[in-house]
Amino acid sequence: MRHLVFTLLLFSYCHIKAQQLPVRGIVVLQNSKLETGTRKYIADAEVRDIFNRANVTRTKSKGNFTLIYIGVSEGETVNFTVKKNEYFVVDQDKLKAVLGQKATVEISMAIGSQLADVQSKLFCQRENKCSERSGTAIEGKKT
Repeated sequence: MRHLVFTLLLFSYCHIKAQQLPVRGIVVLQNSKLETGTRKYIADAEVRDIFNRANVTRTKSKGNFTLIYIGVSEGETVNFTVKKNEYFVVDQDKLKAVLGQKATVEISMAIGSQLADVQSKLFCQRENKCSERSGTAIEGKKT
């Protein structure tokens, strides 16, 4: 009887352990390499799954993080947040991953006072609605 209980516990542990799926990412300062020649990382930002299905973690000194999902199926899309005082995520679409993916998620953040300018430029690039000289949005321009 004890062997059966031990076997069942061991099987349960192995089953739960096998369901741990990581999402790896890195958080960087938007345009830091372009503006300074050096890529700057955002350390000590909080990374959290929006449904609390993974451990809450913080970015390391090189901006990297790993969220460990438990009991979530491989191939499922997960969403998370990245927060740090005075910083904001530039592109919210980057705050998701597919469990089991090999690629590292890269998230850019900007200091709050620079966010509007960065988002305007990002919008211009996506929508092709920028004046060529200034890089700012043009109202009502059609593509």
